[in-house]
Amino acid sequence: MSNTVVNQARLEYLFNKYYEILCQFSYSIVKNNDISKDIVQDFFIKYWEKYQHLDQPNNFEAYAYVSVKNRSLNYLESEQVKQRHKQGIEQSLYSDDYLQHPNNENEAYRTRLLKAISQLPEQRRRVFTMSAVEGRKYADIAIELGISINTVKTQIRKAYMFLRKNCGPVSILLLITGYIVITLFSFSTVII
Repeated sequence: MSNTVVNQARLEYLFNKYYEILCQFSYSIVKNNDISKDIVQDFFIKYWEKYQHLDQPNNFEAYAYVSVKNRSLNYLESEQVKQRHKQGIEQSLYSDDYLQHPNNENEAYRTRLLKAISQLPEQRRRVFTMSAVEGRKYADIAIELGISINTVKTQIRKAYMFLRKNCGPVSILLLITGYIVITLFSFSTVII
């Protein structure tokens, strides 16, 4: 019997034994049943990917609880970041500066902003959208892209500097509005 088959059988056993318990544990942190299930399922997927050809941890239960706890706390932190972005945007959208611009100027700002974002170097644009649009933490972005946290900070700082220079400070705040979120990932079709 191959090592992979043994690990797969063990994974099925662990999943059946711990899935419900880990979901309840995650729920105690995130207070959302669907999110807790997603977190636990994601944990098992990542666990399988990591250990399908390696020796698995001796104490799975401790490993699983720590991993699910960290994933649950990361989810809450990510939601807090999104909420802070949303509150900042809402305050800015109702500021005097924003309200003084007629709608056609707002549309011109959106177009200029999309064009400016599309002109960012690819990695800088990706880092910027992961942070500003998705509300991801710098550490998560760094891990996913295989770069340092300092590189993430530098890329975001340079993106904001470029966007302020080309669009002005009010335009950047339009980034999170529904129009921008929907069209942001289709630069090539929106901006020619």
